[in-house]
Amino acid sequence: MSETIQKFGRIDICFNAAGIMGTLTGTTDADSVLLDKVLDVNLKGLWFCERAELRQFLKQEERDVCTGLPIKTRGSILNVGSIAGRFGLPNGGPYVMSKHGVLGLTRTDSTNYSSKGIRINCICPGWIDTPMIASVLENEDKKSTILTRTPLARLGLPEEVAYTAVFLLSDRASFITGAGIDIDGGWSSH
Repeated sequence: MSETIQKFGRIDICFNAAGIMGTLTGTTDADSVLLDKVLDVNLKGLWFCERAELRQFLKQEERDVCTGLPIKTRGSILNVGSIAGRFGLPNGGPYVMSKHGVLGLTRTDSTNYSSKGIRINCICPGWIDTPMIASVLENEDKKSTILTRTPLARLGLPEEVAYTAVFLLSDRASFITGAGIDIDGGWSSH
């Protein structure tokens, strides 16, 4: 972050995207090594990033938004959660727990820092066609269930997640903070 500040004088947006699923297992079969690994990456790592970002934003002067509206901002943070942070997931234990934490951190820090001109939001992707879910899709029954339950009847594309992220980080989303935006083809609607 210090190199960015040195080169550009400030930061305006931060995108916190790190995640591992770990082994999907029930609580009785999970061990603390798995729990620590998933929480360290998915929640603690994100928390350390957000803390550093907030500290920098608080040092910065507010700037005018780029939309021409009479609004000031210090910056915007976008965290990547998961639809699993909204619901339970069979044998999702540590992963689900970590993603609930990401959404909770987003909402808490938004409450704490919005009055200082800092917006913090979270995107909650569903079944997006990425290597992270490749092993799940190898099981034809699971894949069929996912597609049947998703009203758009397909997997999401990484680009669709990116489009939402770009909007939420932009000044065009200047009245959105503390939100968890589902990107799931309607999966969570029922």
